[in-house]
Amino acid sequence: YCEIFKNATHATAGIAPVSGIIPVPATKEGLVIIGDAAGMCNPVTGAGIYNAVYSAYIAAEKISLSIEKNDRSILSEIKDSYNDSFLKSIGRAVKKREYMLDNWQSSSVSFDEMIRKSWIAFRDYWK
Repeated sequence: YCEIFKNATHATAGIAPVSGIIPVPATKEGLVIIGDAAGMCNPVTGAGIYNAVYSAYIAAEKISLSIEKNDRSILSEIKDSYNDSFLKSIGRAVKKREYMLDNWQSSSVSFDEMIRKSWIAFRDYWK
């Protein structure tokens, strides 16, 4: 148990966390979360190596600036930086995963249509 987590309001878990970018990737106490733990996995494919490495780069830049200026509040900028870099792609994937799960066993949507709209190899995914 860690004091930093005593007021946790969000959890992400699973083989590949697929709920999107976590609401608070950095705390005022100085905890910074990157990669899979920060929700950087693509919720459809599970891919996330680049996102993990780049989120670490973003975090390192903000941590360095925070130390240099002796100001932990700079860490709160990590969320915006994550969103600037990843929200478009991860947000799309979250919606596509929700669509896929909602229609996986639906009789109103064909399997072919569902796959074409929810898998990255098809043009409809990008619409």
